[in-house]
Amino acid sequence: MTIIAPDAIPQVALASMNATHAEEVELVGRIGALLQQDAAALDRSSLHAALNEWLEHTRQHFEREHALMERSGFPAYAIHRGEHERVLGTIERMVAAALGGGDLGLLRHFILEEWPAWFDPHVRTMDTATAQFARMRGLAE
Repeated sequence: MTIIAPDAIPQVALASMNATHAEEVELVGRIGALLQQDAAALDRSSLHAALNEWLEHTRQHFEREHALMERSGFPAYAIHRGEHERVLGTIERMVAAALGGGDLGLLRHFILEEWPAWFDPHVRTMDTATAQFARMRGLAE
């Protein structure tokens, strides 16, 4: 399932961040496809594995960005990190509920509606500024 088309992912000034964003979109697309299945056909073990993979990927993604912001002295570090913490908290709650056998309706809504509505503007604003600042500070790949 395509939640965000690969060619629609906003590109930033650092290739490593672009690669991470592409991986994230692919993972969320896999989860979205699983959640679109009929409940009786849904392979919960595949869903749980995909959710755990996404959660770990997101944690590592955000930590790499935090380290980059710290190394570069990015002025809006606290704001950007706070946004990551807010979203990661939501993802952790959604994944915990799904792994606990809860209703998947909230997770489905988050994956199909809320996450894409957050991801695109986040990359276009906070990640774009972070990557450009890091590049200007000589931290390009």
